[in-house]
Amino acid sequence: MITKWRTKNGTEIEIKNMTTNHIKNCIKAIKEERIVIGENVDVGYTGDGDGDGIIYEWLDEGDNYIRAFEEELKRRKEN
Repeated sequence: MITKWRTKNGTEIEIKNMTTNHIKNCIKAIKEERIVIGENVDVGYTGDGDGDGIIYEWLDEGDNYIRAFEEELKRRKEN
C-alpha cells in the first residue's frame, strides 16, 4: 500500500500529512500526465550477448497513487 509521496524537490512526505489541495493537485497532474510515476522493469534478455539485449517493460504506478490519494480524501470526509 502506498503511504508516501515524493515531492518535486525529492522530499518524502506521508500522504496523510499532505494538504487536501496538494492531494487534489497531484491527482489532477497524474491524470493529465504532467506527472508520470513508474519504472522500467527488466523482464528478460534476448540476443547473442553483443549490445543491449535486455527487455524492459514500463510499470506504471500512477493509478496506484491516485487510489491512495482518493482513499485519503475519503477518510477525511468520513471524519
